[in-house]
Amino acid sequence: MRFNEKEMAAIAQKKGRMEGRLQHRPPPGTFRDVAFRERYFKLVNNMLFYFRLNEFGQIDSKEPVGLIVLENYSVRVESDSDLSFAFGILFLDEPDRKHIFTTRSDEDVAMWVDAIRQASCQHWKHKLLCMQSSMAALKEAKEKEMSDKLDQQKVLGNINDLSLLDFTQRPSPSPQRQRRNPFLPPPTDSATGSTLLQPPMVPPRPRTNSPNLNSRAQNVNNNNNAQSSNPGDLIKF
Repeated sequence: MRFNEKEMAAIAQKKGRMEGRLQHRPPPGTFRDVAFRERYFKLVNNMLFYFRLNEFGQIDSKEPVGLIVLENYSVRVESDSDLSFAFGILFLDEPDRKHIFTTRSDEDVAMWVDAIRQASCQHWKHKLLCMQSSMAALKEAKEKEMSDKLDQQKVLGNINDLSLLDFTQRPSPSPQRQRRNPFLPPPTDSATGSTLLQPPMVPPRPRTNSPNLNSRAQNVNNNNNAQSSNPGDLIKF
């Protein structure tokens, strides 16, 4: 893969997500000497630049010595090797070519492996797909919640309509007839002073004597008449 050297040099000057000194051993056949060499590495996007160190340990940051493009690869800790604090980068289309790196601690290994693992475009594409899937699930759950609320409001509305219909169909109570004292004057309007119309008074029903009382009174009258008509019954002195 060919790159524009000036453009790569300009990108290499940007601030990297991860940078520091690492011992690097390239894959066999890349260089004559495959021993470890200390380089200064800088991770910018999905490009891992490395710079040469001079004899005083200073970084020659004018332009990088090399570049590793992080695509179609895997990175893992080299726990099964005899190297301490090591990790490797293996490209899937070249399984026999592995870059080996060593650091000063396990914490540095974990930080570099995590940063390199998240550097590829495939990683961000997968992360974007996961985010889109989560947003779609959240949208579906929100729509279902809104649908459930609408259904609940419809049910409550139907219940209210039935209650109102039942209330309107109930027979209205008949007004009670007011009784007025006949000895009081009729009510008048306070504003006009006119007499308010009142319903006609029902005359009281005449009281009739009981038949038993009439017969008893008739018997008493007959007895009195009989005593007064018989002179023999008078007491003589």
